Amino acid sequence: MQEDKNLVHVAHDLIQKLSPRTGNVRSTFFKDCLYEVFDDLECKMEHAGKHLLRSVLQLMESGALVLTTNFDNLLEIYAAHQGTKLESLDLTDEKKVLEWAQEKRRLSVLHIHGVYTNPSGIVLHPAGYQNVLRNTEVMREIQKLYETKSFVFLGCGRTVDDTTFQALFWRRSNTSRTWSTSCW
Repeated sequence: MQEDKNLVHVAHDLIQKLSPRTGNVRSTFFKDCLYEVFDDLECKMEHAGKHLLRSVLQLMESGALVLTTNFDNLLEIYAAHQGTKLESLDLTDEKKVLEWAQEKRRLSVLHIHGVYTNPSGIVLHPAGYQNVLRNTEVMREIQKLYETKSFVFLGCGRTVDDTTFQALFWRRSNTSRTWSTSCW
């Protein structure tokens, strides 16, 4: 295996190798693994994490756009407990992504790799993003946002190095952006 191979690609390869020989990487095995890892995260959430979630929710209520490479839905769960419904979006629903980019779905979290509660929307290989990346209307709207808006990006460490994130937001433009990352 190459040293610099993207970890998301490694996960995709593992799921294919560990899944039943149906050729379908969205097998029950995959769904079961996702739920085993992510289900019941709310019980494991630390008190300090709730303060961060509250801050992000307040930013969203003030108009901030939120996107993440994370598969979890902790922000959505936290918001529901606060009486606010947040929608989880993934890149497989181009219409909703377009509406998010046009700021018509203000209280939505864009999960660029998908969210565990919708295993069919999880993408672990760049080929899975081809439809949205080829959709010029969606890409134009996302690029317009990139040039004019600020985002709250939930991820960890070097997740802005993610190839999908870069394809969506780091197209060459006349504007210069600085990214600040922190883990949570």
